[in-house]
Amino acid sequence: MSPQHQITMLKFIKNISMLNTTHDALQNSNAIEVLTDLLGSSVDLPQFKEISNNVLHILFNLCRLSRPRQEDAALNGLIPLLQHVVRTERPLKELALPIL
Repeated sequence: MSPQHQITMLKFIKNISMLNTTHDALQNSNAIEVLTDLLGSSVDLPQFKEISNNVLHILFNLCRLSRPRQEDAALNGLIPLLQHVVRTERPLKELALPIL
């Protein structure tokens, strides 16, 4: 999928992740694993800022009140990626810190 189509899909998923009723469905579809992989693979892309902005919003919505989802994110390697975002991306730092 092209980066532009990925961004469009991420915006859609970000919007549905705002509904608590969709969190279980997203978790059951391995969204955390897929989003973590996408975040890691897009670090060197020119669209990283926009991709990471959407991914971090989705992960924030999924993880904010759920310890099992937080553990799932950590087991999938999200912590080093969040540390990278905190060190390098100033505006995204505000999303990455609460997830950490």
